[in-house]
Amino acid sequence: MEITKEINDKLVEWNALKHQLNMMSVRENELRREIVKSLFTAKPGTERLELGNGYTLKAVKKENFTLKNNNHETEIALANWDQLTRNTLVKWKPEISIAAYKNLTDDQRKHLLDTCLEIKPGMPELEIVAPAVVVEAAKNA
Repeated sequence: MEITKEINDKLVEWNALKHQLNMMSVRENELRREIVKSLFTAKPGTERLELGNGYTLKAVKKENFTLKNNNHETEIALANWDQLTRNTLVKWKPEISIAAYKNLTDDQRKHLLDTCLEIKPGMPELEIVAPAVVVEAAKNA
């Protein structure tokens, strides 16, 4: 497929925006954390600060809770609890194994999972990969 000037221009613009967006996102996160740390308590929750002229700065501080279960740690920790407590304390979310799903026959997919499985197109990824010569030259510069 031939890359037209129009597509090339879009590639150049996309690549520049991608890099700018990444740099801005990193800096925005840094500034947000610094401002919250300077003006608010570390306690999770919502706090407000009057800025003047009717403006208010609102900080919503959250904690992210994650259960480790790579080596069945969660299952082992919950083993001594009764079923009701386990079901109340931990939510189990079904997650499909795409590799196993793709190994099913069409009939198995149709009758077993396709009634509850939703497949939507994901966001495509793009990357401009430099030739090895350019990468090597950059390393040696």
